[in-house]
Amino acid sequence: PGQGGNVVLYGHNTKKLLKKLPQIEPGSVIELSMDSGRTYQYQVSSTMTVGPKEIDAVLPTDYDKLTIYTCVGWADSQRFIAEARPLE
Repeated sequence: PGQGGNVVLYGHNTKKLLKKLPQIEPGSVIELSMDSGRTYQYQVSSTMTVGPKEIDAVLPTDYDKLTIYTCVGWADSQRFIAEARPLE
């Protein structure tokens, strides 16, 4: 975060990790706290469910973006993605 581009975070769809990610809605605020003590805030701009081969959301960008995703669906057959932009 803070260095430009697409920050991509993946976590398993488990109770302690990203089980609730599919409930997030556009407009929600996500806060990332770094080991340095710095905090970054992002606002969710979109969510989507895609197949495992659809990787456009995790590719590098020339603008600041946060992408968080996890597996969903029967036998983890799909990916749920939340995209967010930095709050100023």
